[in-house]
Amino acid sequence: MKSSELVSAPRGLLKMFIIDMASKYPVSGNEISERVSSLSNGVWKPSPGSIYYILKELVSKRRLSGIYTPDKGVKKYVATEKGLNELSLFKSFGVEILLKQAAFLALTSRLVQNEEAIEVLNDYISKLQKKPKL
Repeated sequence: MKSSELVSAPRGLLKMFIIDMASKYPVSGNEISERVSSLSNGVWKPSPGSIYYILKELVSKRRLSGIYTPDKGVKKYVATEKGLNELSLFKSFGVEILLKQAAFLALTSRLVQNEEAIEVLNDYISKLQKKPKL
């Protein structure tokens, strides 16, 4: 069994990340993959199949619009108003999302008996619980 079979990203995270990137500048699938890899310190690099499947879905649901660039047929994507609204809703639940994910990590840390991680996560959860919800 591989670790990739045991652990996956939270449902919808990559979609929201893609919309967020596309809200700042036109972005290609390759740029998305490289940025995710960079921000996760190389721990996670989504496959091109995952990224392009999500891009196609987001375009079909009108969360993104595709634009062609002069760069040898490279297609880039920009967020639409509908995509920006969905991203805004996701961000409005930010503290709750972080709390839930931290709780999953804390449970995993207990399962694998990583005391340092348990301590760090419990401290983080405590701090998040003190933050006012927006």
